[in-house]
Parts: sequence; C-alpha cells; structure tokens
Amino acid sequence: MKLKIEGLSKAFDGNQVLRGVDLEFAEGELSVIVGASGTGKSVLLKHVVGLLKPDAGRILVDGQDIVALSEDDLMAVRRRFGMIFQSAGLLQSLTVGQNVGIVLEELQGKGTAEVGEIVTAKLKAVGLDGREDQMPATLSGGQRKRAAIARALTTEADCLLFDEPTAGLDPVIAATIDEVIRKVNETTGATTIVVTHDLASIFAIAQKVHMLYEGKVIFSGTTDEFRASDDKRIKEFLARDMAAQNSR
Repeated sequence: MKLKIEGLSKAFDGNQVLRGVDLEFAEGELSVIVGASGTGKSVLLKHVVGLLKPDAGRILVDGQDIVALSEDDLMAVRRRFGMIFQSAGLLQSLTVGQNVGIVLEELQGKGTAEVGEIVTAKLKAVGLDGREDQMPATLSGGQRKRAAIARALTTEADCLLFDEPTAGLDPVIAATIDEVIRKVNETTGATTIVVTHDLASIFAIAQKVHMLYEGKVIFSGTTDEFRASDDKRIKEFLARDMAAQNSR
C-alpha cells in the first residue's frame, strides 16, 4: 500500500493537534513516527484508518482520498489495515487462539478447520507456537503484544499500524517485539508504520524516521540522518530520551 498525507490538520476544543502534516509512506516500507507526548502521533494513526475526520487535508491510499468516502466505502478500506494497540486489546474471556481467529470467523466466515490452520501459522510466525488454548491472563506482556500482532496478520493487511508496541516492556522483551515487527514487515511486504518514543526501537527497525513536533513534521529521513541532525529539537529529543532510558 502507498500512503500519502497532505496538509492534515485537526483541532479538539480549540487545541490544534495537527498543523498541516505532510507525510509519504512507500509501499512495503517500515517507518517510525516519533515525537514527545502530545505531538499528535496517535491522533495521526486514527486519521489514517478513518477513525477521525480531519478539519483539513487529504489521506491518499493508493491514490484514493479516503477522507471523502462514505462510511460504507470506508469500511472496505479499513479492512486493508491491521492495527496493533498499545494495550494489545485481547479479549480476556477468549483463549489466545480464539482472539487471533476472531476476525476470520466473525468477519470472513471461515470454517473451524481453516481458522485453526491459519491461527496456528500466525502464532508460529510471532513465536507463540502451541499457545492456542492459553488464556490471555497467563501470558506475559510481551507475549500479549505478539498475540495481538498475530491477530492483525490474519487480516492479510496491506498496512500494519503499531501504536507504542514496546511501551511498558523491559528492554530485552522490547527487543524481541522489535524483531517480530521487522520480520513481519520483511515476510508480508506490508507497509508498516510504528509510533514509538523508544530510541532502541527506532534505531533497530526503522527504514525511515518521521518526527512530529507541535503538530508538524520537522524531519523525514533515515536513522543515520536522524542521529546526525543539527536540529536543536531533535538533539533535545534524543538526549532526553537517552537519559530516560539510561536511568531505567
């Protein structure tokens, strides 16, 4: 999926969150969106999947402006996205396998045997072989994130969106999630967008980095270019987050 954002603006109760955001994501690329809390990163993701309507601007999915679509047409576009939330969003009353297969059963109407085969394959892809019958409460934080990724993979999405996937995880577990994201991007070819403030994640997985500051894009480039930037705001972000991570 090719994704392009043009002049995106959004305010809530007079508070301007996005101020004319312009971004472009190449097909199959793994991009990371960074920035301090409150800069509009998660709000931007919600616009991409049509959960929010902008005050101004366009969101082009393979050249089609989804902002102008009806709700029915927008639902068809949303099915091309897989979103992994910070909380993982697993249903506690269902087993891991049921959580992963819920889209296949309820939205795609696949039979039990086919669902079982797909669920097994997707859990294996994220390193959760044989966990189908476990309950979410028995999984670690990192395992719950992996299960959420497996569920997103069942949709065969053209674009995967991750909202702070390593938040709350220790560095070792966070690194395993980064590796899963990187491998999923490589094996599926899905355009992948990760919102994070984790410096280790940024430099471990990003092919392209985009930084938001006060609702505007102030940087787009490679990780090497990001690290070498002379922009004072980027230097402060890197220094502050490095200090925070070293203090853990």
